[in-house]
Parts: sequence; structure tokens; C-alpha cells
Amino acid sequence: MNLIKDIEVFCRKYEIDFSIMSLDLTDEINEFMSPLWQGTTGKMNWEITNTDFSKLSFPNEIYNTVINKIVSNLKFKLLNEENVYLYFSGSEPVIKINTNEFFLNLFNFMDEFCFLDFIYFLSIDSSKKDIKLVELRIFEYICGNL
Repeated sequence: MNLIKDIEVFCRKYEIDFSIMSLDLTDEINEFMSPLWQGTTGKMNWEITNTDFSKLSFPNEIYNTVINKIVSNLKFKLLNEENVYLYFSGSEPVIKINTNEFFLNLFNFMDEFCFLDFIYFLSIDSSKKDIKLVELRIFEYICGNL
């Protein structure tokens, strides 16, 4: 299985603009993220970031309409960006993707790639050394968490 190729196929299927970035960007993000990992890549330690964070939980089954309503009502600054970066792990290339097109198909993405533990949506402002980040634990959506 080749994750990046599978995501390319997904983006073409749903007509989502995307581009695969160089591994140099992945290395930069790895460096930024390294102090946040809590002994394992399976758990991010958000408390040490000194930022606001929240976990959204759902008591009922999640489906496309619910996902679209939640995403459209969230106040994440990241979602106002024209493009975001998808970061999967320290060894895969980052994918630059159209924010609106992607989030309209977020449920389909979560359904197709539910085997992924997590992905991160990032916007990067190099001039300010500022990264906005949203963590999505795709596998947990089966259990009613986003």
C-alpha cells in the first residue's frame, strides 16, 4: 500500500486540487513537532504547547451531514486558509490541498482512510515562524471522536 498514491487517487476522484511537497517541508514539520510527542507518535502532548486546544466528541454515529455541519461551524483560523498541508508522519511527503474542496469531502476521506491513527492539517507562515495545526484522529471517529 502506498498512502500518498492512494490519497492522489482520492483527490482526483473527488476533484480536489492538491500538490505533493518536497520532503524538506516534512523535515521542517518534524523538527517543529518533535518536542510535542509524548514518548510515542501515538499521543500528542497538547498541554505543553501553551495554546488553546479542544477535543470534540460525538455521542451518536458520525455521518457526512454531521461532519459538514461541525466543520462549517468551527472557528479554526486554519479553515480560513485557501490551502492547508496534510501531514501524516515523519516519513511521508506533506500534501498541499485546497481547504474548501477537501473539507467538503472530509467524511469520505475519513471513511476511506479510517485505518490512519491521525493526520494533521497545518498552515505555515514562514515569515512569522507560525504554524496553525488541527489534529484529526481518524481511527477514533469510529468511536465517535473527532
